[in-house]
Amino acid sequence: MTNEIAAVPAMEPATILQVIQNAAINPDVDIEKMERLMVMHERLVGKQSEAAFNVAMTAAQSDVPQIVKDKQNKQTQSKYASYEAMDEVLRPIYVSHGFSLSFDTGSDPLEGCIRVLCYVSHEAGHSRTYQCDMPADGKGAKGGDVMTKTHAAGSGMSYGQRYLLKMIFNIAFSDDDGNKASGRNIAQELLDYNELVREHWDSITDVKNNLVPMHGELSNQVNVTDARTSLWEIPEDERNILWRAPTKGGIFTTLERDLLKEKPEDAL
Repeated sequence: MTNEIAAVPAMEPATILQVIQNAAINPDVDIEKMERLMVMHERLVGKQSEAAFNVAMTAAQSDVPQIVKDKQNKQTQSKYASYEAMDEVLRPIYVSHGFSLSFDTGSDPLEGCIRVLCYVSHEAGHSRTYQCDMPADGKGAKGGDVMTKTHAAGSGMSYGQRYLLKMIFNIAFSDDDGNKASGRNIAQELLDYNELVREHWDSITDVKNNLVPMHGELSNQVNVTDARTSLWEIPEDERNILWRAPTKGGIFTTLERDLLKEKPEDAL
């Protein structure tokens, strides 16, 4: 008699994996249903890793400050941010959120262009590819040859890397280095902030679980009292750092901040 695997309409990937493992040692199992379970498991794992990617990207973008334009374009008499300046700010941030970046060139670019690719991978397993086509024909503004093909290709790659970084992390640029003038090291502050988030992740998770968002609004099931209590379990000096964050954004949303700004009754 052939054993059948019961339908599993809403199971977690780990649960489905356990079913698959149990089925694998049963010689009478229905192979077609086992294959469907494998497809379901892969799909759920993929959705979870994509969701983790999106959450981490949102957090990373909220940590990115304005980047100062550090180079001067003599032809256009305008300033721009070099790849090195962007990388110095961005790399500590995106690495702390579990991302890695790699660049490549792609096929079928627009005529006279080079297609630059950026593979953005996240530690949860999801990856996303970004691309842009950059001019690489060596022509100047008036149509004359101003670069060799090799130089033009390298220039196109360099421009492409900078433009892709801007697109991926939604970067805004600044002409003035106010942070340097004030002596602030934003990149280090962000690293310290992210380390503090990891240290108090359990308390932060408790806060957020008690303020579960529903369709962009807070549901009637929120427990503000327990959320405030969990927040105040964090030492005051570290709680203040988490609350302010070194740049725009931070671990708590505006809606959460509105509900958390008052002390819990037992802390009054």
